[in-house]
Amino acid sequence: MDKIRLGIRTHDLKASSFEELKGISSKIGIANFQFSPTKLPFVQTNGNKLGYGFTTYLDQQLSDLGLNIPILGCYVNIIDSDPEVRKSNLSLFENYLTAATFFKKSPIVATETGSVSGKGYTTKNYSDQVFEMVLESVAKLVQVAENLGVIMAIEPGVNHPVYNLKRTEQLLAKIDSPNLKLIFDPVNLLNNHNYTNQRQIINKFYDSFGQKIIAVHLKDFVFKTPCL
Repeated sequence: MDKIRLGIRTHDLKASSFEELKGISSKIGIANFQFSPTKLPFVQTNGNKLGYGFTTYLDQQLSDLGLNIPILGCYVNIIDSDPEVRKSNLSLFENYLTAATFFKKSPIVATETGSVSGKGYTTKNYSDQVFEMVLESVAKLVQVAENLGVIMAIEPGVNHPVYNLKRTEQLLAKIDSPNLKLIFDPVNLLNNHNYTNQRQIINKFYDSFGQKIIAVHLKDFVFKTPCL
């Protein structure tokens, strides 16, 4: 069995430089990161600047400090109700897929599916029509990933159109590609109605999609108010 490689999101460490990022990582004993450049002020990029030169510069900075980037986070709304915004978001994600090829270890590029409201939870996300939007967007991105030889990953969650095991199964059945993987965040599949069945949900998700899961998020949860 492969050893578990623990990692952390770079933007959770509140570092102001690569050197400070290294210092914090050394203290906590973790050198693997989910790297989201747009969430790091000292990187100073809107994501569209991740061309060959800038990306290889970032890769060199991280490599020199012994920091590993297995996941490149590009969390954009790939089903925005505004067609032009959606087109721009997909273009940005495609740029991240290209940028992944410039990193020596070619990280996985990950995102959630987003929300048709653009602001998180809405019951409209659960409609078949919105799910078709997901399929259209993911299919386009997977084709780019296949052409580049990189991996993209989708993170299911109750606030999004891929909100449960059934929708996840439908997504993978419709887009059957070795370049499409899953980020599994168990808490994101829980709501105020099903959280008492968390063990059953987690076990079934693993049983159903174990070979597709490429990373797992670890966190605790507290429900203070109903979320559905």
